[in-house]
Amino acid sequence: MNVSDRIRKKTVQAIYDYRMLQNGDHVLVGVSGGIDSTVLLLTLKEIQKKSPYKFNITPIFLDQNFPDSNARLFLNWIRQKGFDPIVLKFDSFSIIEAKTKPNKSICRICSRLRRGILYTYAFENNYSKIALGHQLDDYNEALLLSLTYSGKMKSMAPNWKSLDGRNTIIRPLSYLPKSTLLLLQNELNFPVLNCRFCEESLKESGREKIRELMKAFEILNPDYHLNMFAAQKNIAFNQLPTINRGTDSSEKLKISASYK
Repeated sequence: MNVSDRIRKKTVQAIYDYRMLQNGDHVLVGVSGGIDSTVLLLTLKEIQKKSPYKFNITPIFLDQNFPDSNARLFLNWIRQKGFDPIVLKFDSFSIIEAKTKPNKSICRICSRLRRGILYTYAFENNYSKIALGHQLDDYNEALLLSLTYSGKMKSMAPNWKSLDGRNTIIRPLSYLPKSTLLLLQNELNFPVLNCRFCEESLKESGREKIRELMKAFEILNPDYHLNMFAAQKNIAFNQLPTINRGTDSSEKLKISASYK
C-alpha cells in the first residue's frame, strides 16, 4: 500500500469512527500552506470521489499580512490541482504587533485571531463543518502541554462543537502521525509555507521542549504516539485522584468538620 492510500484509509477510518461527515455537508477546509492542511485537502478530495454520500469541500486561505510571506506559489499549486480557494485578507499582523510584548511568543494570539476569522466566515456563509489539519502528534503535544503547564488533562476532540454552538470542527487526520504526512510531501514535493515567527516562538514557549520530550518517548517506544492517543480515550477515572463532585455541600461540611 502506497503512502497516499495509507493516509486515505486512516482518514476514512477517523471520519467513520467519529461521524465527522454526513450526506450534504459543505466543508470549509482551512489551509495555511503547511504540510498538514495541504495533505488534508488532497485526501478529502480523493475520499470525495469514492464516498457513498455527497459532500462538498472548499479550501480557505487566510492572508494575515505577515511580512516575508509569499503565498502565491502555494495558491497557484492548489489551483493547478483543481481547487478554487477562498483567499480571505485580514491584517492580523498589525493587531498581533500591538498586543504582543517584546520577545514574547505570538502564536497564541495569532491562533485565536485566525480561529475567530475562520469561525465567523464559516457561520456567516452557512458551512456545515470546518475541517482542520491537526494530526496525531498535535493531540499528544496538546496533552503534554496541558499536563505540564496548566494542570489539566485535555487535548482536542476529533469532532467538536464550538462553545458558542455556531460551528462544528472536524479533524480527519486524527489517526495519522506527522511522519506519515511528511512522506507524502516528499513524494509529491508540493510547496510549503513556513512561518518564521512560529519557528522563533517555539524557542520562547514550552513547545520546543515538549517536542524534544516526544522524541525521547519515541526512542523508548516507537509506538508511543499511538498509545498516548489511545490513553486519551481509555481513562481509568477510578485510578486517578478525582474528587467526587456528587457530594452535596452539607455532607462536605460534615466531612470537613470531622477532620478539624
